[in-house]
Amino acid sequence: MITAIPTFSQQLQTYLESIKSKTGREIRIDLVNTVSLLGMNFAFTPDPTFIRIKVVLPSQDSMAQFEQSFAHEATHGLLLYGLGYSTLTTHQQLNTTESFSRNLIATMIDDVVVNDLLQKSGFKPFGERYKGMVNRETKAAKGRDKNFYNDLGRDELSRDRYMVYRYTLAWTFLKYFKVDLIMRGSLQKFRKAFHRAYPQLSKEGTIIKQLFEKNNVFNREGHGYLMREVLALWGLSGKVTLTN
Repeated sequence: MITAIPTFSQQLQTYLESIKSKTGREIRIDLVNTVSLLGMNFAFTPDPTFIRIKVVLPSQDSMAQFEQSFAHEATHGLLLYGLGYSTLTTHQQLNTTESFSRNLIATMIDDVVVNDLLQKSGFKPFGERYKGMVNRETKAAKGRDKNFYNDLGRDELSRDRYMVYRYTLAWTFLKYFKVDLIMRGSLQKFRKAFHRAYPQLSKEGTIIKQLFEKNNVFNREGHGYLMREVLALWGLSGKVTLTN
């Protein structure tokens, strides 16, 4: 169990130094009791001065998982403050469903670029727990058990959109990343079971997949177009805009 911020490996220290160099920002850690999404221990928070990362301790993660998660959140800061990618900004009060959907869109799209940068820097594009989660989601889909996702503590629409996000996430790993044959098989089984169990949600996931294929997410302009199109799909155009 990790009970305090550990001394990072040389690999992570070097990577964080490169992020500080590219952004001109120091990295700050905030120890918190919880982050916005249940079960998560890390979160990047936009800040006018620093790259600010929230961390929940104690953590049951291995050091490898802890460092991968920390590197992931720091890379969100690189994306925003070093590489000039857009972020989602609200100009009016959002209800809880709209706010949850906005955060899902940002995660679903930004994480593809973040994970690509991580893999190119020698980190894994996903954490140790992801494979086990995919297998559990596959089992739930085979049983048509939407209740598997009820611990999100959200309304039905938010739950369904989260499920679409998970379906899309699996596709992004198959499409964009180097995964071993066992992991590739697990992702394919999950998507097949999900498609059979939830055809309407699968259809929405296919629409988002096509938007990814239409727009180059690794290009700032394509990333922005993709954000706007998914915002429109989920009825958030006008309520949420993109800023640099």
